[in-house]
Amino acid sequence: MHVMATKKKTVISFVGKSYAKKDFTFYFQNIKSTCPPTCNLYHTCMRNLEPNTVYKVADVKAKSMKCPHNLHEEEMVLVELDIPDLQVSMKNRDIFVGSLVSYEPISCVNKECKYRKYCVPTKYLVKPNQKVKVVKKVKRIDNCPIGLNLTVVEIRKRKD
Repeated sequence: MHVMATKKKTVISFVGKSYAKKDFTFYFQNIKSTCPPTCNLYHTCMRNLEPNTVYKVADVKAKSMKCPHNLHEEEMVLVELDIPDLQVSMKNRDIFVGSLVSYEPISCVNKECKYRKYCVPTKYLVKPNQKVKVVKKVKRIDNCPIGLNLTVVEIRKRKD
């Protein structure tokens, strides 16, 4: 997985002390079902995070505490999180910085290709036909092994 962060929407949440380091990147899969919504920290700890999203620690705050329900193995630290933009490859047609497009994954069977991480991102990071905003053109892929005309771009996911 390849992600790159730019400053934009930030979220305040708690992470385990060992993860509370600037630039630490993690994938939040889903809210723990064992965390009771009646918990005083539920909104900050769980509800602020969007399932199936990558987050990057932008700032570590001085506040730390133990989970009131002992769901975390270590002390929790308050952090500010960024949602980084993702780098993916797209066919060269219709790539304009600032445009909103439907993401179309590249069908690639070449598991040895050095560009595969851009062509076949984890399905949870960006879904086929999901609306994305093209933020930046990163580089052209001039030597695609299967002959496609591709560009690596930075995209920002849009909510469906």
